[in-house]
Amino acid sequence: MDNHLENPFATTPPPSSKKRKGDELLELISTEGIKLLKDKAISGDIDSSTKIRSICWKVFLDVLPADTSLWQDSLQKHRDRYTHIVQAHTIDPRSIGGSQELDKYNPLSQHEESPWNKHFQNEETQKEIAHDVCRTYPGIPFFEKQTTQVLMTKLLFLYAEENKGTRYIQGMNEILAPILYVVHEDQITCGPSATIFDEARNEKYVEHDAYILFDRLLNIVGRWFSPPKSIHYSPSTPSSSVKQSVKDDELFFQSGQADESTNLKIVQQCNHIHYDLLSVVDPHLSSYLKDLRIDPHLYMLRWVRILLTQVFPLPDVLLLWDGMFAFGHNVQLLDWLCVAMLVSIRHLLLGNDYSQCMQRLFSYTQQFSDTRMLLATALQLFLKYKNQTNQ
Repeated sequence: MDNHLENPFATTPPPSSKKRKGDELLELISTEGIKLLKDKAISGDIDSSTKIRSICWKVFLDVLPADTSLWQDSLQKHRDRYTHIVQAHTIDPRSIGGSQELDKYNPLSQHEESPWNKHFQNEETQKEIAHDVCRTYPGIPFFEKQTTQVLMTKLLFLYAEENKGTRYIQGMNEILAPILYVVHEDQITCGPSATIFDEARNEKYVEHDAYILFDRLLNIVGRWFSPPKSIHYSPSTPSSSVKQSVKDDELFFQSGQADESTNLKIVQQCNHIHYDLLSVVDPHLSSYLKDLRIDPHLYMLRWVRILLTQVFPLPDVLLLWDGMFAFGHNVQLLDWLCVAMLVSIRHLLLGNDYSQCMQRLFSYTQQFSDTRMLLATALQLFLKYKNQTNQ
């Protein structure tokens, strides 16, 4: 794997000391804290043209502290950590060993400690990752660039090497994609007069910052990717047409390896959303779907596990993630977004049979497109739940 850390996306506009659009909002962090920023994010009011989204995500996810005077040290620490990760997992077997140990240091060696063995294993892992990466957000030029796909493969490989217990699992590419896109779009050329807000978006560290954000987010949702100890089978018996729909649309069943595609934690999360949350704020809809024997994870797993990235177009995903990250460190708003999604199409579900409901649930974005309204509805349902349960 290439150890070269030059930014493949770097642009070369002249550095400027002029205050940038959006900096006024960032400067409020120093005087009024991050509440205003969070309120705007939850309302869907972070403007992409201000190039502050990547900074907001870093603050919301605690990559950067609320105290801006600590940002320089924090950025340096995180970026140095990424550099060390790259160095630790970069293997060039040609530069290791000597002629006196040919049984270990040659490409045909079967020795357990042979660097060539590890080298070939790494190549296989990267091929597996690259196969998923090349299918990420088809039709969006940024993700069709070879430089983007190579970097995504590298970042996902490094994460897998650093997290052997989780390793790479299909779907992680869908979570990395919006992060890399946002960090890339926000990048700034830093000159001598660069502010700390500029440095937080320094084009030299797109790769570093994308990895750190991805790693932080996977620390939160990685439990949904952990290989399961047991397999959950649905007691429902959907029709053959719906089975095919599930097969076609469910990202995590495509590999044909059930032990890697489903774990009990993600099934439990889907059940929690339906049976604990939806049942309180819309008991009629909850009971109706339950009577149809629609298991929540059949349709909701792809909503939850990859944070709605395959449900909504990328611009909408960015707005939803703004709200999710601002609402709380454990992406709790995701639960309420899923509830809001169900409530918003209740009129399309009630009165229909199993097959019709499943078709509706698997074609959600064709029926609802107002992302800001969805955020507002999710927040309203959360408050309604709190009032009804006194929590």
